[in-house]
Amino acid sequence: MTDNNLQLTDDYKNWLTELKNRIKHAQQKAMLAVNKELVLLYMRAFAKAWSKNEIVQEVLGQLPWYHHLTLLDKRSDNEGRMAYARL
Repeated sequence: MTDNNLQLTDDYKNWLTELKNRIKHAQQKAMLAVNKELVLLYMRAFAKAWSKNEIVQEVLGQLPWYHHLTLLDKRSDNEGRMAYARL
């Protein structure tokens, strides 16, 4: 083979690059779809396993940001902050 036979045309290089990009994009879409279904499957299994127990967010996670700031300003001790947060 000569060097002329091994040279790729610009059209072929562009086509090959586009093909690789399309394959990569399709793989990413497939991974996202699989991840979505796995999350739904595990959330269903989680809910079924603990269906009789109430699962809620911790008290500090339920407070708006403004209340966090107020607690930091008004109380210097963690126990006092938690007592107010639970009210």
